[in-house]
Amino acid sequence: MSTITYLPSNVRVKRFHTPNEGHGRNKTGYGRKITTDLKAFHNGRWYRVYASCFGNVASYWVKVNGKTLHLPEFSVADIKPA
Repeated sequence: MSTITYLPSNVRVKRFHTPNEGHGRNKTGYGRKITTDLKAFHNGRWYRVYASCFGNVASYWVKVNGKTLHLPEFSVADIKPA
């Protein structure tokens, strides 16, 4: 069984315009790697935030050096526009 690794709880997350937002969804709106308009600042760099959604809840994560790091619990509604 794999362990879920999280970014620090104080990670900065911002909205960025992305023309491919929602890319990766299938026709039902669900998917394993859905692009979002969010980026997370970690180790001096902004990383694209992806979502995995297979029901009415999504899991948000980034890839750092090939490793998946999940965002700590947060509300997307609390993130201000870019």
